[in-house]
Amino acid sequence: MKIKQAIITLLLITAFGAYAELLVFDTFDGTGGGGSVGWAGPPVESVRNGEVLRYPLVVVGGTYDSRQLSVSADRGQEYCTTTIDDKFRITVDLKEGSNTLHIADRSGTTELNLIYRPPTSTNYRVKVWYAVPKGEDPYTFTEYGNNGNYTEITPFSTSVERVMAEFKEKINVQVKLMQSWSAEDMRRAGYGRMTFYPVYDTNGAIDIGILELSMTRPEIIASGQGVWGLISQAIPAYYKNGYFKNLCFTSVRAAALGGGNMCMVGTKTIIQQAPTNVTQLYDYLLDNTSVDYLTYRDYVGVTVHELGHQMHSAWHPGEPLHVMNGYYDISRQFTLYTDPNNPLWHRDTQLSTWGKQQLLMKYCRWFMSADPVEYKNATIDIAFTDTEIVSTSAYQMAVVYYYNPSLGPCKYTHVAGLNTNSYTLSVQQALNELNPGASNQGFFNVMAIDKEGNMRYRGYTVD
Repeated sequence: MKIKQAIITLLLITAFGAYAELLVFDTFDGTGGGGSVGWAGPPVESVRNGEVLRYPLVVVGGTYDSRQLSVSADRGQEYCTTTIDDKFRITVDLKEGSNTLHIADRSGTTELNLIYRPPTSTNYRVKVWYAVPKGEDPYTFTEYGNNGNYTEITPFSTSVERVMAEFKEKINVQVKLMQSWSAEDMRRAGYGRMTFYPVYDTNGAIDIGILELSMTRPEIIASGQGVWGLISQAIPAYYKNGYFKNLCFTSVRAAALGGGNMCMVGTKTIIQQAPTNVTQLYDYLLDNTSVDYLTYRDYVGVTVHELGHQMHSAWHPGEPLHVMNGYYDISRQFTLYTDPNNPLWHRDTQLSTWGKQQLLMKYCRWFMSADPVEYKNATIDIAFTDTEIVSTSAYQMAVVYYYNPSLGPCKYTHVAGLNTNSYTLSVQQALNELNPGASNQGFFNVMAIDKEGNMRYRGYTVD
């Protein structure tokens, strides 16, 4: 493996978040098959020329002549890149409408046009919040740490106005990164660019609401009860109407939980160790600095994990690359290597993933469509007998998922192709596949999802 010597001075800049026009990345051709077909210059893969995307932060990769690559964006879009050998990978923050990147090496210039069309009509959204204790300015950081035993948080700007702007910029970048990670993982699995869609404000930025909790920071710390209940109480009823998932950040306590219509992640990482714009993104994804025991990429992974708990996904133990098993390195979807001091191409192996949960996401309404769809509601019935588990819906069944919570294994039956409204699972089959965990635990869970995105789960008691 060698780093391009011809551009070594520039690469020292671009490998950690490029501001320059001369860059290097990882490519694909317009047909998705590799090579130079359809491109005048460096071939690009993972995106097609003229492709319409419904989320803004997009990964563009390909190959070039390994000597020199120049990149420019017509509308000043922010981007950053890593490169190794003849591979390049760029993450670009698209603006609404048409976006043209000019990517050139000595073979010629590729003009890549991508169209960003935000989802304006889907009813199924993720609302983003930041929770602060009672009476505390969300942009002022006190002497109290997450658990009362950390030093004062260092403000990241001296201007109050700039602090407010940077604070929201940091959350905005992270949520877009999570969107893009999900879309890339689903694309690689063959499901297309399926991802979640946040609530946007009138300027097209992610709308970040402030939740004031009912207790002060000292009261929360003294209670020892965490902030999950306080956050849940503070979320307005409108955002609990079945159309919203609520993603909440807080610096009150180092903790992470998710499920139902809400997830929360508490740490100072989003304040202290996070980029404010996309040009800084690789700086942080490749940085091993920890805050509250988490690097930035760990923190994003934790947040993706908790969001997954709201999207049909249980813990998935035993799968080391699975974000529902932990918070495996999400940076590999965006970068070509993981250690800037020892850059070795990871060759897209060891990629973090939703894993088998990808199938559940396919039938999750928050992933199913960026456009307005009238999904048909139904209550799925899950009936137990001594020998059978029968799942029934008014609409055709899609997935039956049975698992040992927190233990593993997790099993799936994809029944969409059967075109049936009812599916019968043998209890003995489930026990054979889930034991010894099911017997040791005394129960296992069954989740059933239909093609309309209706979901229900029940626990089966093992005699």
